[in-house]
Amino acid sequence: PGASMEALASRASGRPEEESVMIIGQEPRLGQFTGDMITRGSDAAIAFGKGGLAKIRNARFDPVSGELQWLLTVRQILSMK
Repeated sequence: PGASMEALASRASGRPEEESVMIIGQEPRLGQFTGDMITRGSDAAIAFGKGGLAKIRNARFDPVSGELQWLLTVRQILSMK
């Protein structure tokens, strides 16, 4: 709770570029982090509702950037039984 994009970038720095990063959290920060990644730090957010899962390709933290590949809501995830 209360983490910043800078703290997230610090934790993820030093990892090989080919490794994946999974960010798990709650709203509103999860939506803010996701929005920051796909808009290169502009003031945007993704509304996850109660939760969700997003795949961001080419996620980079310095400078922040990435490409949203897909987004699933909790309802969509639960329907995949």
